[in-house]
Amino acid sequence: MKELYEAVKRLKPQVLVSAYVWTVRDPYICLRDWVEWVRKGYLDAVNPSGYIYNYKEYINRCKENIEAIRRVNPRVPIFINIGVHTSHGTLKSAAEIIKWVEGARKLKADGISYFTMKTLLPYIDEVSKALFREKASVPRP
Repeated sequence: MKELYEAVKRLKPQVLVSAYVWTVRDPYICLRDWVEWVRKGYLDAVNPSGYIYNYKEYINRCKENIEAIRRVNPRVPIFINIGVHTSHGTLKSAAEIIKWVEGARKLKADGISYFTMKTLLPYIDEVSKALFREKASVPRP
């Protein structure tokens, strides 16, 4: 990861290097210690998975990931990735999507992203009106 980060910054220093990650247990699941990457400064932002369709479990996973990142580098922006429809499950309404976003916001995530735009489109007007009244900006470390 160090070589990748340094190569990107050498070519385009303004580019944010980020990673889509699953859980703080990643080193044991897929040998990817992204918390250590954050600690060493190899990630400018982190995009933890929110592909969980039980709200309590979703909140617990988000909290665990956010706390781990804040503990090692509180300046690194965190964007929770909400899976509207994935192989793991589906959020079935705009109200559910809104609830998931509000949960991430309450936990102080810096932003959210969606997987996928196609599955978000049926709900986009209602979600946008409820959640995105102001133009978004990209937090930078």
